[in-house]
Amino acid sequence: MSFYVLSSGKIFPNCIQKKRDLGGEIRSAHQSAMARLSKIQEQARLQILELESLNLLPEAVSSRIMAALQRAIPADDCVMFGVDPGSLLFDRFLCASDDGKEWMFWLQRIYLVREPLAETSFPGLMQANLGTVAIHDFPHTCLGVPVPILDLKTAKEWHHHYHDIQTPAGGILRACFAARGRWIAALEMARRESKHSFYPTEVGFVRLLAPAIGRILQAAYERERAVKTVAVGADASGILLLDADRQELFCNSAAQQWLRQIGEREGKYPTAVWAAIARLNTDRGTPSRALHVWTPAGNLRIEASRSEQDGSTAIVFAPERPPIPPELPLHWQLTTQEREVVGLVFKGLNNSQMAATLMVSEHTIESHLSHTYEKLDIHSRSELLACLFRDVYWTQIQPF
Repeated sequence: MSFYVLSSGKIFPNCIQKKRDLGGEIRSAHQSAMARLSKIQEQARLQILELESLNLLPEAVSSRIMAALQRAIPADDCVMFGVDPGSLLFDRFLCASDDGKEWMFWLQRIYLVREPLAETSFPGLMQANLGTVAIHDFPHTCLGVPVPILDLKTAKEWHHHYHDIQTPAGGILRACFAARGRWIAALEMARRESKHSFYPTEVGFVRLLAPAIGRILQAAYERERAVKTVAVGADASGILLLDADRQELFCNSAAQQWLRQIGEREGKYPTAVWAAIARLNTDRGTPSRALHVWTPAGNLRIEASRSEQDGSTAIVFAPERPPIPPELPLHWQLTTQEREVVGLVFKGLNNSQMAATLMVSEHTIESHLSHTYEKLDIHSRSELLACLFRDVYWTQIQPF
């Protein structure tokens, strides 16, 4: 039987606790209680929370998060990947405790391709809203994995498949991090020696910090987009063609440009390419065939397809351009500054993002919005969007 560790520090069989929210957080009467943390866990918690006040980009933030976690939860190997919320596939390499070569091999050869149980793969965990689990070589020693998943294989089958893909003897701890209701990153920690398996308190510690980690990483992603986006991006679609042995046969100039834009240091091709290829080998655990990746030149869609004749794989890179926002109606008697703010509202920016974009204070943004609402006789952003639909789109689609 596996166990859930609640924030109160109590342990319950996971067959009893079934109600969970995004990130695997257990809802219970004890949820609001602070877990009893060791001194080193408390230090790690504070180090991670301090990152909210630093203006760091994703790679730097993830490296510090991982270092803090490893001080509290010793592990021989550790890696963090970014996650595409749509496909639930890895879309970028964030950091690793080594040079990343082992993880690149795992990404290419095992991730989604040879994992024996879709439910415990990263996409499977995210689909089931299982934020943090520890997986060992026998079902009864796993932590945070629901009983129905554990019962999909016998103990002998579980043990065989676990070691068949050379999973570390001491087990793996997998954590998925969400922000604003979407999965955005994933962590794996591994222990090589069987006598040093992961403990319930360690799973509970990562689960406790998961919401803060998701929030910190989301802020880092937004910061990266603000400082690294270029004015003009690539418009052409790129094609990369690999043979059955994954040797390059063809790569057009547009594909080369997109690969440079993605710009990962580890490996010849970025994580998103290997994830798209891995997706071809399984129909399990991923809701979409395509990945959506942010680059400094704009959002990019990556999708792989395989030839049945020679086993070659084509990877297509297609730029995604957002629709041109509508012009505001001329009869809206708004000032130039108010129109700028309304335009940013339609792009989905919040007050702090608008303030940063226009280089004004949030108070100024609030003042412009207040005046806009008064002039249009509305009271909220949702009513503002309704006004746009009524005055711009509805007039175009209603019959004459």
